[in-house]
Amino acid sequence: MANLQPCYLILLLLSILLRFLVHHVLLLFSQPPRKVWITHYEIELAPKDSEAWSICASVKALETLVTNLLKGEEYQFRVVAVNDKGKSDPRQLAHSVVAKDLVIEPAVRPKVKHKAGSNVELKFNIRAKPAPSIEWFKDGRELKPTSQLSFKHTFESTSVFVKETTRLNSGTYEVKVKNSLGSSCAIVRLLIQGINLIFIFHCITCIIYAVYTLSQMFSLSNQISQAHLLERFSLRR
Repeated sequence: MANLQPCYLILLLLSILLRFLVHHVLLLFSQPPRKVWITHYEIELAPKDSEAWSICASVKALETLVTNLLKGEEYQFRVVAVNDKGKSDPRQLAHSVVAKDLVIEPAVRPKVKHKAGSNVELKFNIRAKPAPSIEWFKDGRELKPTSQLSFKHTFESTSVFVKETTRLNSGTYEVKVKNSLGSSCAIVRLLIQGINLIFIFHCITCIIYAVYTLSQMFSLSNQISQAHLLERFSLRR
């Protein structure tokens, strides 16, 4: 230990960078002077305001990913340099670290095919803390709720529902999630195949109703015209 003087050792933590991942913390630290031979580094952690330190990683590189942390818990970290003479005094981070969630990148799904007339749900699993804002887009245009289209958002997923689909519903759907820690997006290609028989039935029904209405109007118009003619004829007599 005599050869590992604190002024030469460790970690110098002058260029420590912290990046937060889901249940993980990535620690980057700087290297001691080259004349000090370091075999490896030991990373220790303890809950905030606790002296119950434990070794969570032993690495040779100047960075390590600390895993299996409890989401939302606050931790303190320190680093110890080790060589064949012993260990240095530990150097602790100036601030404790909270294990936070970033948005999980949703899996990019392949093309999804459905038959016309079917009800379709496009769903992506997400996890983010703080709760993110969620936006859906189709072919680059933001989607809004309609009588045919609706959304469902939970803490773990987001979905868009499309009822009685037609070929007009085919396109590229994109979901964008964003919070104070980051953002993520995912896309899915929806292809509607075939003819929507329900839609055609509605169209035929509307056409029949329109033809019937027009025929009734013409019939009524003829009756009125005939009544006028009879009235004029009777007046002339």
